[in-house]
Amino acid sequence: TDNSLVYTLHIMLNLLAARYKNFSPLPLQSLFDESTEREVRRFQRVISREETGRVDKETWNKLAEIYLLP
Repeated sequence: TDNSLVYTLHIMLNLLAARYKNFSPLPLQSLFDESTEREVRRFQRVISREETGRVDKETWNKLAEIYLLP
């Protein structure tokens, strides 16, 4: 796993946590840990994706789309 991508993932997931109460903030780090996997699963549930906890292309693109919303 690319550490800079995990760090970016944490930034995007933290924006979700700031905007929506059903997400929890993560420490900004480059470690894909259990907390990261839990929040990815939660996001996948919200967007009606299989809850794998892994960030595939569709999950990443949907996160990026939401992150770029004003």
